[in-house]
Amino acid sequence: MKVPIICFICVTQLAYAGLDQFASAENDIDRISKISVSGNNIAFSGNTLQGKHFITIHLSNNTAKGYKVYLQAKKGILSLKDKSTRDGEGIDYHLQCDDFISAKNGFIVRASPVTNLFPGQEVVIYNVKNPRNVTIDAKTRCSLSLAPGEKINEHFSGKYTETITVRIENY
Repeated sequence: MKVPIICFICVTQLAYAGLDQFASAENDIDRISKISVSGNNIAFSGNTLQGKHFITIHLSNNTAKGYKVYLQAKKGILSLKDKSTRDGEGIDYHLQCDDFISAKNGFIVRASPVTNLFPGQEVVIYNVKNPRNVTIDAKTRCSLSLAPGEKINEHFSGKYTETITVRIENY
């Protein structure tokens, strides 16, 4: 009776020692957590805003605990000047990002339903916790549209600007 118990303990410890050998620093998998963003200018056409897929986000992450992707607007509006103070100098918008597939045969990453971005406030757009697969070279897009009730013809002519920052953070 005692022999099988002793052998079982020996095998378990040997297997454990073997795992330690393969987990040495020179064999670690490097952590990947990167994001790149490309954007296009938006355009006004008649009384509408042409902002479909104006941001493209490429991201990769292999962190086992997951990651978050944040969006942050500098002003929260498309503005004619750096600080718009008069009616007609700021255009309210909605921003929505698409869902995407994390990797080949991967899982679907759902986007948060972002509508308005407030000045300086970060909003989590993707929250991937304990993923089943890694996210490698995934591509997703975000679109900009006029907020409900917003009309282009009620604004001054000129160049309107906004800065939107995209950031990734590991859990």
